[in-house]
Amino acid sequence: MRLVGFLVFTLPGALLAAAASAWIGAAIVYGEDAWIIVLALVPAILGARLVSAGTGTADKPLYLVVLLPMPVLMSLGWHLRSVGIDLGLLVGFGGLALPAIGCPLVNLHYHNRAEQAHAVPVPSPTQITPLQTQPAILAAQRLATTGHPPTTVSSQPSTNV
Repeated sequence: MRLVGFLVFTLPGALLAAAASAWIGAAIVYGEDAWIIVLALVPAILGARLVSAGTGTADKPLYLVVLLPMPVLMSLGWHLRSVGIDLGLLVGFGGLALPAIGCPLVNLHYHNRAEQAHAVPVPSPTQITPLQTQPAILAAQRLATTGHPPTTVSSQPSTNV
């Protein structure tokens, strides 16, 4: 199934994003109208979305922020170097380094977000109402830390004879 997703989504998306990014890079360097750049953003974003669908990160849109500028900056750097602007090498390497720096940060963000979603809130002393007793607070703290409710001992005498 992963191979099918790779062949159907990731490869065509990467080709589409690369072609559109080359178009954007050339349009910026050669001073084309802004509407051409905006028009080229449509297939670039579509290609990036296809790549994210093929790699399983479609539910994590921050990866688009990291992956979409990479081919644009690399293409822009190449076009800048081709017209003799030395800054093009730095721009191209910036596009190459962006995923290496950004992906771990985005991954850390989503990991922390998942941990916060699974955390059980424990009432702070300011949130405790007078009706809550100390055993109820201890039971909530034990449930939050261990995941198991405390064992209770009944004060009723056993009727099993």
